[in-house]
Amino acid sequence: MQLSGGAFLSVGILLLYKRDLHDIFKLFSYESKIVPSFQNVGYVLIGVGALIFIVGLLGCCGSVRESKLLLGLYIFFIILVMTGELVVGMYAVLLGEEWENRLPSTLKHRILTYNYTQPAMFEYDLDVIHKQFMCCGIEGPKDFHANIDYQLYGKRLPSSCCSRLQNGVCVETDSYGYGCYRNINEQMTTYSHVIIAVGIAVAVLELTALILAVCVCRNTSEDDDYD
Repeated sequence: MQLSGGAFLSVGILLLYKRDLHDIFKLFSYESKIVPSFQNVGYVLIGVGALIFIVGLLGCCGSVRESKLLLGLYIFFIILVMTGELVVGMYAVLLGEEWENRLPSTLKHRILTYNYTQPAMFEYDLDVIHKQFMCCGIEGPKDFHANIDYQLYGKRLPSSCCSRLQNGVCVETDSYGYGCYRNINEQMTTYSHVIIAVGIAVAVLELTALILAVCVCRNTSEDDDYD
């Protein structure tokens, strides 16, 4: 059970301090109502991890004292945590479907209003992604072709799309050839594989702890004695 708490704490800390993940979710949150606040998710996972540590201590005390009350509370909290994990898993499936089907097209549409001269938060965040992942646009530099400023300023791209500029201008021949969605997707696939593996391991540990706790509780016939 303590390993489960450690896994939640580790993922929560990763979400709070892993800069590339923070930037990715911040960008995609512009066009999604279900992409969560990154910091909030991190804090929730850290809180859940701390709760699991406390629950684990409760189970240890219940086993040592052979207390049905403490073991019953331990079993209740394990079931509660596993239910919460199931809800999170269902939410992750919804998020994955939106990631694959809706977000790329909606972000491409938003690029049409990318403002070269008066950048807002979206422009700054997209520039950060361009530089960090060495990419341009969502599917590629051509995403900017229908942008008004692209036509107005001589078919130049945002400077963040190029590693080097010609006379201070980013042209398509010198730009990053790949779109950001491809690079981001590769990064997220790596993280998701790790999270899935950890999630399966945590679920197995929790199920084992639940079965053992039920067995110990059933074999405890004496009433609680705190004298």
